[in-house]
Amino acid sequence: MPAPKDFPMIGALPSRPSELLGIAMADYQKVKLLPDVYEINMGTWCDPVRGKCHVCLAGAIMVTRMGCSVTKIHLPCYFAEQRAYLAIDKFRRGLFSLAFSDLGLEYPPELARILAPLSDAIDKTKLGGGSKENRHFWESLMYIVVEYLAQEGY
Repeated sequence: MPAPKDFPMIGALPSRPSELLGIAMADYQKVKLLPDVYEINMGTWCDPVRGKCHVCLAGAIMVTRMGCSVTKIHLPCYFAEQRAYLAIDKFRRGLFSLAFSDLGLEYPPELARILAPLSDAIDKTKLGGGSKENRHFWESLMYIVVEYLAQEGY
């Protein structure tokens, strides 16, 4: 099945999976460069803790692109882009079919077959948490997913 031609915006964010995940990874890299301000914490969205703003992959978009305060808690339900943030969280965990569903898209079986090994590998990295090595491997896997989705028109 070919990729849909139109991917409507979800608030200020794209619903095309490769674009959305690409934006998330770019913003994630930005917050990583500011360790005095941000702590990568895949267990929270955007939460100030002991002088740092703890952010996950979706939370990185909240603070960089949406201009959210680093001194306040922010949750997906606060935004018109809620479905996009939930999809990013599912992509982060390798739950691709659920991410597509959050974006209102059908998850084609041929895409599922190709991405299944990546989903398993993502799960083994402790979902971007844990050791530095796990996080680097997880990041590499996320970029592979972005590239493959873009190549397939998603």
